Amino acid sequence: MKITQLQKQKRSDERFNVYLDGTYYCALTAETIVKNSIKEGLEIDKEKLDELQFVSEKQTALTKTVKYLGNKLKTKKELIQYLKGKGYVDSIIDYVLSMLSQYGYVNDQYYANTFTKSTTNKNGKKLIALKLKQKGVDDKTISQALESVQNERETVMALAQKYLKNKPKTYETSQKLYRFLMSRGFENEDIMYAIKTLIKESEEYESGN
Repeated sequence: MKITQLQKQKRSDERFNVYLDGTYYCALTAETIVKNSIKEGLEIDKEKLDELQFVSEKQTALTKTVKYLGNKLKTKKELIQYLKGKGYVDSIIDYVLSMLSQYGYVNDQYYANTFTKSTTNKNGKKLIALKLKQKGVDDKTISQALESVQNERETVMALAQKYLKNKPKTYETSQKLYRFLMSRGFENEDIMYAIKTLIKESEEYESGN
Protein backbone atom coordinates (compact mmCIF):
# COMPACT_ATOMS: atom_id res chain seq x y z
CA MET A 1 0.00 0.00 0.00
CA LYS A 2 1.10 3.58 -0.56
CA ILE A 3 1.18 6.54 1.82
CA THR A 4 -0.77 9.16 -0.07
CA GLN A 5 -0.87 11.90 2.55
CA LEU A 6 0.73 13.01 5.82
CA GLN A 7 -1.49 15.57 7.49
CA LYS A 8 -0.48 17.46 10.63
CA GLN A 9 -3.15 17.28 13.28
CA LYS A 10 -4.91 20.53 14.14
CA ARG A 11 -4.50 20.13 17.88
CA SER A 12 -0.95 18.80 17.91
CA ASP A 13 2.23 19.86 16.15
CA GLU A 14 3.85 16.55 17.09
CA ARG A 15 1.42 14.10 15.47
CA PHE A 16 0.48 13.48 11.85
CA ASN A 17 -2.46 11.61 10.33
CA VAL A 18 -1.31 8.94 7.90
CA TYR A 19 -3.41 8.09 4.83
CA LEU A 20 -2.98 4.83 2.91
CA ASP A 21 -4.29 4.78 -0.64
CA GLY A 22 -6.35 7.88 0.07
CA THR A 23 -7.93 6.56 3.28
CA TYR A 24 -7.05 7.60 6.85
CA TYR A 25 -5.28 4.78 8.65
CA CYS A 26 -3.51 5.97 11.80
CA ALA A 27 -1.52 8.75 13.46
CA LEU A 28 2.23 8.84 14.03
CA THR A 29 4.49 11.18 15.98
CA ALA A 30 6.76 13.54 14.04
CA GLU A 31 9.76 11.80 15.64
CA THR A 32 8.67 8.39 14.34
CA ILE A 33 8.08 9.78 10.86
CA VAL A 34 11.55 11.33 10.71
CA LYS A 35 13.37 8.33 12.24
CA ASN A 36 11.76 5.88 9.81
CA SER A 37 11.84 8.10 6.71
CA ILE A 38 8.06 8.01 6.38
CA LYS A 39 6.93 10.20 3.49
CA GLU A 40 4.19 10.58 0.92
CA GLY A 41 4.52 8.09 -1.92
CA LEU A 42 6.25 5.47 0.26
CA GLU A 43 5.11 1.88 -0.26
CA ILE A 44 4.43 0.27 3.14
CA ASP A 45 2.15 -2.40 4.61
CA LYS A 46 -0.29 -1.97 7.47
CA GLU A 47 1.64 -4.35 9.72
CA LYS A 48 4.71 -2.12 9.53
CA LEU A 49 2.69 0.99 10.38
CA ASP A 50 1.05 -0.81 13.31
CA GLU A 51 4.47 -1.80 14.60
CA LEU A 52 5.84 1.73 14.30
CA GLN A 53 2.90 3.24 16.13
CA PHE A 54 2.93 0.61 18.85
CA VAL A 55 6.62 1.12 19.65
CA SER A 56 6.49 4.91 19.61
CA GLU A 57 3.13 5.63 21.24
CA LYS A 58 2.02 2.84 23.56
CA GLN A 59 3.13 4.68 26.71
CA THR A 60 1.72 7.99 25.50
CA ALA A 61 -1.60 6.31 24.75
CA LEU A 62 -1.70 4.78 28.24
CA THR A 63 -0.89 8.09 29.91
CA LYS A 64 -3.54 9.93 27.90
CA THR A 65 -6.17 7.33 28.70
CA VAL A 66 -5.47 7.44 32.44
CA LYS A 67 -5.81 11.23 32.27
CA TYR A 68 -9.05 10.83 30.31
CA LEU A 69 -10.39 8.53 33.00
CA GLY A 70 -9.64 10.96 35.80
CA ASN A 71 -11.88 10.07 38.74
CA LYS A 72 -14.76 8.94 36.53
CA LEU A 73 -15.49 5.33 35.65
CA LYS A 74 -15.66 4.38 31.97
CA THR A 75 -16.80 1.25 30.18
CA LYS A 76 -14.55 -0.74 27.89
CA LYS A 77 -16.48 0.52 24.87
CA GLU A 78 -16.02 4.15 25.90
CA LEU A 79 -12.26 3.66 26.25
CA ILE A 80 -12.04 1.98 22.85
CA GLN A 81 -13.97 4.84 21.26
CA TYR A 82 -11.67 7.36 22.93
CA LEU A 83 -8.51 5.63 21.70
CA LYS A 84 -9.85 5.15 18.19
CA GLY A 85 -10.76 8.83 18.14
CA LYS A 86 -7.15 9.63 18.95
CA GLY A 87 -6.02 7.61 15.95
CA TYR A 88 -4.52 4.62 17.74
CA VAL A 89 -4.39 1.25 16.02
CA ASP A 90 -5.78 -1.98 17.49
CA SER A 91 -2.47 -3.20 18.90
CA ILE A 92 -2.11 -0.06 21.04
CA ILE A 93 -5.76 -0.18 22.09
CA ASP A 94 -5.34 -3.80 23.20
CA TYR A 95 -2.17 -2.88 25.11
CA VAL A 96 -3.82 0.04 26.92
CA LEU A 97 -6.92 -1.98 27.84
CA SER A 98 -4.75 -4.84 29.09
CA MET A 99 -2.71 -2.54 31.32
CA LEU A 100 -5.75 -0.73 32.67
CA SER A 101 -7.51 -4.03 33.35
CA GLN A 102 -4.55 -5.20 35.44
CA TYR A 103 -4.92 -2.15 37.66
CA GLY A 104 -8.70 -2.37 37.87
CA TYR A 105 -9.50 0.62 35.67
CA VAL A 106 -11.52 -1.46 33.21
CA ASN A 107 -14.26 -3.53 34.83
CA ASP A 108 -17.68 -3.36 33.19
CA GLN A 109 -19.34 -5.35 35.98
CA TYR A 110 -18.12 -2.91 38.61
CA TYR A 111 -19.15 -0.02 36.36
CA ALA A 112 -22.63 -1.48 35.86
CA ASN A 113 -23.08 -2.18 39.58
CA THR A 114 -21.96 1.32 40.56
CA PHE A 115 -24.06 3.01 37.88
CA THR A 116 -27.13 1.02 38.88
CA LYS A 117 -26.80 1.83 42.58
CA SER A 118 -26.34 5.53 41.85
CA THR A 119 -29.44 5.84 39.67
CA THR A 120 -32.06 3.55 41.23
CA ASN A 121 -33.47 6.47 43.21
CA LYS A 122 -34.62 8.16 40.00
CA ASN A 123 -34.68 5.57 37.21
CA GLY A 124 -36.33 2.20 36.65
CA LYS A 125 -34.69 -1.00 35.46
CA LYS A 126 -35.68 -0.44 31.84
CA LEU A 127 -33.95 2.93 31.58
CA ILE A 128 -30.91 1.77 33.54
CA ALA A 129 -30.52 -1.21 31.22
CA LEU A 130 -30.87 1.01 28.15
CA LYS A 131 -28.23 3.46 29.36
CA LEU A 132 -25.80 0.66 30.19
CA LYS A 133 -26.43 -0.92 26.79
CA GLN A 134 -25.63 2.38 25.10
CA LYS A 135 -22.32 2.45 26.97
CA GLY A 136 -21.42 -0.97 25.58
CA VAL A 137 -22.18 -3.16 28.59
CA ASP A 138 -23.31 -6.67 27.62
CA ASP A 139 -26.68 -8.17 28.56
CA LYS A 140 -25.31 -10.65 31.11
CA THR A 141 -23.43 -7.94 32.98
CA ILE A 142 -26.49 -5.68 32.95
CA SER A 143 -28.70 -8.48 34.24
CA GLN A 144 -26.35 -9.18 37.16
CA ALA A 145 -26.22 -5.49 38.05
CA LEU A 146 -30.00 -5.18 38.05
CA GLU A 147 -30.32 -8.04 40.55
CA SER A 148 -29.52 -5.48 43.25
CA VAL A 149 -32.59 -3.38 42.41
CA GLN A 150 -35.40 -3.96 44.87
CA ASN A 151 -38.61 -2.21 45.88
CA GLU A 152 -39.07 -0.27 42.64
CA ARG A 153 -42.63 0.46 43.68
CA GLU A 154 -41.35 2.45 46.65
CA THR A 155 -39.15 4.47 44.32
CA VAL A 156 -42.07 5.09 41.98
CA MET A 157 -44.22 6.26 44.88
CA ALA A 158 -41.54 8.63 46.14
CA LEU A 159 -41.02 10.15 42.69
CA ALA A 160 -44.75 10.43 42.12
CA GLN A 161 -45.29 12.23 45.43
CA LYS A 162 -42.53 14.67 44.58
CA TYR A 163 -43.95 15.22 41.09
CA LEU A 164 -47.47 15.83 42.40
CA LYS A 165 -46.46 18.46 44.96
CA ASN A 166 -48.70 21.52 44.55
CA LYS A 167 -50.37 19.99 41.46
CA PRO A 168 -54.15 19.41 41.16
CA LYS A 169 -55.34 15.81 41.43
CA THR A 170 -56.90 15.68 37.97
CA TYR A 171 -57.13 13.24 35.10
CA GLU A 172 -54.76 15.43 33.08
CA THR A 173 -52.21 15.37 35.91
CA SER A 174 -52.44 11.58 36.12
CA GLN A 175 -51.66 11.32 32.40
CA LYS A 176 -48.66 13.61 32.72
CA LEU A 177 -47.44 11.64 35.74
CA TYR A 178 -47.83 8.40 33.79
CA ARG A 179 -45.71 9.72 30.90
CA PHE A 180 -43.10 11.07 33.32
CA LEU A 181 -42.68 7.76 35.13
CA MET A 182 -42.69 5.76 31.89
CA SER A 183 -39.88 7.95 30.57
CA ARG A 184 -37.89 7.03 33.68
CA GLY A 185 -38.12 3.35 32.81
CA PHE A 186 -40.52 2.04 35.44
CA GLU A 187 -42.98 -0.83 35.06
CA ASN A 188 -46.54 -0.05 34.05
CA GLU A 189 -47.94 -1.99 37.01
CA ASP A 190 -46.03 0.13 39.53
CA ILE A 191 -46.93 3.36 37.76
CA MET A 192 -50.64 2.55 37.76
CA TYR A 193 -50.45 1.64 41.44
CA ALA A 194 -48.97 5.06 42.23
CA ILE A 195 -51.59 6.88 40.16
CA LYS A 196 -54.43 4.98 41.76
CA THR A 197 -53.07 5.47 45.27
CA LEU A 198 -52.04 9.11 45.03
CA ILE A 199 -54.55 10.54 42.56
CA LYS A 200 -57.60 8.43 41.78
CA GLU A 201 -58.34 7.64 45.41
CA SER A 202 -57.85 11.28 46.39
CA GLU A 203 -60.98 13.15 47.51
CA GLU A 204 -60.19 16.03 45.17
CA TYR A 205 -59.66 13.82 42.08
CA GLU A 206 -61.32 15.29 39.02
CA SER A 207 -61.93 13.03 36.04
CA GLY A 208 -61.32 14.36 32.56
CA ASN A 209 -63.55 11.72 30.97
